[in-house]
Formats: sequence, C-alpha cells, structure tokens
Amino acid sequence: MLQLKLKSILLIISILLVVNIQGQTEKKSSIGRSNIIKAAKEIMKSAQYCTLISTDSMGEVHARMMETFPLGDNFAVWFGTNKKSRKVAEIRKNPKVAIYYAATDETGYLTIYGNAELVNEPKEKLRLWKKEWKNYFTDRKDFILIKVIPQKMEIISYKHGINGNKETWEAVNFEF
Repeated sequence: MLQLKLKSILLIISILLVVNIQGQTEKKSSIGRSNIIKAAKEIMKSAQYCTLISTDSMGEVHARMMETFPLGDNFAVWFGTNKKSRKVAEIRKNPKVAIYYAATDETGYLTIYGNAELVNEPKEKLRLWKKEWKNYFTDRKDFILIKVIPQKMEIISYKHGINGNKETWEAVNFEF
C-alpha cells in the first residue's frame, strides 16, 4: 500500500514537473517571439538602405542597395524601381529573394527571406512615390513597386539579447 502511494506521489510530481517545464518553454518562446519582432522592426526602421538579393536564370546571385520604405502590414517590405531593371526581370523568373539589413549601431543584422511580387497599381505607386525620384524617372510609366512577402527571417541583435548559437554562430530563425 505504501509503495502504491509512493508511486502515485512520484507520478503526480512527474506530471507537475512536465507541465511546469512546458509552461516555461511556452512562456520563453512567446517572450522570445515578441522580442524578436521588436528587434527586427528596430533594425529595419533605423536603416535608410538595405540589400535586396535575387537570382538570375543561370543561378547567379545579385545584390544591390535599395532605399527602404516604412514597414508594411504583416512585415511586407516595399521597394520602388525601374520596370526595365535586372532585378525586375529576375523576380519575374524567380520570385524568391532575400533582404539584408545591418543594424546602424553595429549590434546585429536581419535577413528576411520571402517571395517578391511586382506591383504596378497606380494607387500604390502614388502612395509610395518619393519626389526625389523625379530625376531618375523621366517617364513614371517605368516606375514599378516590388513587394516582398516574408516567409522567414534570421536575426542577431546583441542589444536585445538575441545572440544565436554559440557553437555554430547560426542566427536565430523566425518563421512567419
């Protein structure tokens, strides 16, 4: 009888420990998720420029500096460019892109991986048009938007305690 009570008590303690560990893990991951989002937004907001990376039909990777817009809904990233540009041709053939932001205070970086869409809607183009671009676009018909819908991101932000893997140096991954 005593053995049965001890086994019951041990079972209850084991269950409580498992529940407590799971609760702590969920709590840590939800805190981590909000911290990751906060850090990513801060890095993106501070950057005047980022790097858009696309791939051509031969599999060659091309990176170029792009001027940023304020972050869109659901972490959508917007760019303006010339419809005749190489990046537009590459996106038409392969919409998978990466966007790299360096923290301006040199405390980390953010890389977003997603699918790019070409947007030629007049209302959106007017909303995001910058008057400084009039010198670059003799004809606004050549102006087009690129909208990147993120799928995942990698981030390091020492300022926010997001340090990545100490052994492999792998950044923290975040799925959208």
